[in-house]
Amino acid sequence: MPLFDVLMPVKNGEAYLELAVRSIQQQTVKDWRLLVLDHGSTDRTCDIVQQMARLDPRIQMHSFPAVPGLAGLLNEGLALVEAPYAMRMDADDESLPERMALTEAEFRFSPDLVLVGGQAVVIDAAGRRIDRLDTPTDPKVLGRVSLFRNPFVHPTVCFKSAAVAERHIRYGRSLYARSDAAADIHVPALAEDYLLFAELAAEGRTANASSDLLRYRHHAGGVSRQKFRDQLVVSAEISRHLAGLISRRAGLPPFDPVPFCSHGTTLLRVDGADSYAHHYDAMCVVLAKSGGMWEHARDELRWRGVFIDRSPIGLLSRAAKRWVSCRPDRHERHTVKNAALQLFRGRQLISVPAMSMPPQASTRQLDLPSPAGKQA
Repeated sequence: MPLFDVLMPVKNGEAYLELAVRSIQQQTVKDWRLLVLDHGSTDRTCDIVQQMARLDPRIQMHSFPAVPGLAGLLNEGLALVEAPYAMRMDADDESLPERMALTEAEFRFSPDLVLVGGQAVVIDAAGRRIDRLDTPTDPKVLGRVSLFRNPFVHPTVCFKSAAVAERHIRYGRSLYARSDAAADIHVPALAEDYLLFAELAAEGRTANASSDLLRYRHHAGGVSRQKFRDQLVVSAEISRHLAGLISRRAGLPPFDPVPFCSHGTTLLRVDGADSYAHHYDAMCVVLAKSGGMWEHARDELRWRGVFIDRSPIGLLSRAAKRWVSCRPDRHERHTVKNAALQLFRGRQLISVPAMSMPPQASTRQLDLPSPAGKQA
């Protein structure tokens, strides 16, 4: 049995597929199996994989052309896992040589972890470094931040397979659907990773390695503007789902976290409003009373107060006052910058409807088209 099973979903990925596979072959850990999950490719993807598999029996091709969405494809892959660790990988990225070794070390250091991600270097189509994706590392910080955004780079993550099997962990479905009727949310695409990772983070069972694990490719085949908008809407609904879990467990009234979210380094409007002081007060009361990792969340909540309205001057003023004490990371700083620029230029922020109070207990399927590019 290998130590790592690597899940690589792909559809028409001939451009960078060989580079991605080579990066797995170049790992310092040699005990792995690569499961390429083809989603009905019509280019040379299958030929490339089959040719490489003939030379390296650790590479396997599995075709699932009819499964719905990326969530369905990844769930088929999870069902194939036999190794102690199930690692994600995209067909246009490149894993750094020490990725498996560093990931295993994180799991060994903290045996209670179920998921480990890490940092990533952003590269362009030619492989040149253009940016980086920095993520929080502390499990408690990840649990708190996950209410407001996805603090994981999807293709860096790795699961502990025993936990996947024991809890029947799958993409696109809430871990709590069986025990909480109001948690029966279905996310087949666009943000299926955020739903899963955030629920695990809320349990304090996730971490990000402080080291770079991946070269994350940004190229012309990425997510379109409309798909980006759709991702933001789905992510907002997941944040509301997470807030509902917190409220119901604590026996407290529901609250709406969306005005204070920073999905995609973007601020949203709720029902076209500009001021969210009441929403902020309600959120702080519930989180303060919910206990757990929210008992020491003063800085996180003070930072979320920066987003209490959509005045660009007020936004910048509050951010400046809380810059030193709250120490916002790069993602949050970019959120402030992007929102202020949009507002100063008179551009409309994306608006989502107000949240139903209380949330409906029936199944909510967020059935939007699968993105053409990455799932970050």
